[in-house]
Amino acid sequence: MQLTILKDEEDKISNHTQILRQLILELNRTQVTVTNDLSDLRSSVRTQQFLNQWNSLRAEAFMELQEATANLQRFHYAVEAAGHGQLTTDIITPRDLSTLLRQVQQELRLTGTNLSLPFDLSNEEIYWYYQAAAVKIGISQEDLLYAITIPLLDSNTIFDLYRLHTLPVHDSQLNAWMGWGKHHEYIAVDPTMSSYILLEDNDLRQCADGLPAICTITQPLYTSSRPACEFSLLKGSMNHCERTLVRQCEPTFVFVGSHWAYSIKGKLNLTAHCPGKSENVVTIAHCGLIQDQANCTLVGPDFVLVGQTTVQTTDFRAVTDVFTPLGPALQAGLSPITELERQQLMLDPTKFDEMLTRLPSLASSVAVKQAIAQLNASYEDAMMRHHHWKVFHWTTGTVCAVVAVVLVTLLLCRMVPWYQRPPTLVL
Repeated sequence: MQLTILKDEEDKISNHTQILRQLILELNRTQVTVTNDLSDLRSSVRTQQFLNQWNSLRAEAFMELQEATANLQRFHYAVEAAGHGQLTTDIITPRDLSTLLRQVQQELRLTGTNLSLPFDLSNEEIYWYYQAAAVKIGISQEDLLYAITIPLLDSNTIFDLYRLHTLPVHDSQLNAWMGWGKHHEYIAVDPTMSSYILLEDNDLRQCADGLPAICTITQPLYTSSRPACEFSLLKGSMNHCERTLVRQCEPTFVFVGSHWAYSIKGKLNLTAHCPGKSENVVTIAHCGLIQDQANCTLVGPDFVLVGQTTVQTTDFRAVTDVFTPLGPALQAGLSPITELERQQLMLDPTKFDEMLTRLPSLASSVAVKQAIAQLNASYEDAMMRHHHWKVFHWTTGTVCAVVAVVLVTLLLCRMVPWYQRPPTLVL
């Protein structure tokens, strides 16, 4: 009985031992697998670490490349701008430019000259220098050199800029329009009216925007003794101005500042519509100014005048006043023609009307001097033909009288010898 029990126990122990051995073998295999997995995991972790490090290095390299590209692009922009003579923030930053300009300002104060910087050095004004400055680029052995030129204001060379608006004017006595010949669009005059510069719109396009505008003087500087129509107009005179005769002109309106300059034939009623104001009628005649109509709309018989508040870029600053030296005279009915010229034109009204009628079109014009010369030549030809006709009549009568005298003389000569013959006998 005991042996049976022991055998059973041994069998159990043997079974347990076998199971334990299998478990140990399985555990060893599992340990080997886990060890291999851990090794693979360590390898993966190291690989991931290397990959993260590579990605970080690649990102840093990409950022460095982007920064280098941006610097190269700015360098390209700086060189390109300098090649065109323009100053940009890629060449020098506003802070560095302000520092350099303050040094220049200090040097100018120490010299005691009339020269000064054109703009304030505040943050709002510093950018005007980028518009006004000129740049030249040079190359040294190792660097690029930028030469920046800043214009300086000289109190002796400050000019007031005027834009000329010339309007045709109807002369009721001639029943024709008086126009103006070719003239410069702008004139710059110094405050003492002792010198001036004649400019066109293209000249002003070279000016740098700012207050004041900085312009390079590329045109001659004339003294007041040199005759010029533009300078005469500024002084309220029409001397040295070429004027023309035009058969017909439409009503002319030019918006200047906040005013309408106009020139019409006779009178005209306009209806003014202004914001916040009641509708009113404005009566205009001949030529003059309709003042303070910036935001108003003027309605005529077959046209509409729309006010505007914008300023043209070539004006550089808001127009607060309009200088019209000839305004009162023209509004009073004064025609841009002298009384002597009118008398010469009206010497033969029929010829004058014929001359205007022979113009190619209604908008065609002829210079006043040329018209006077043509009319004088036509009048002289007519007088010469009339004189020749009188001379012809007088000459014909004289020739006939001479012939009659000769015939009478010959007859007398024939008769005298006849009566002087001695008597004869007739058989």
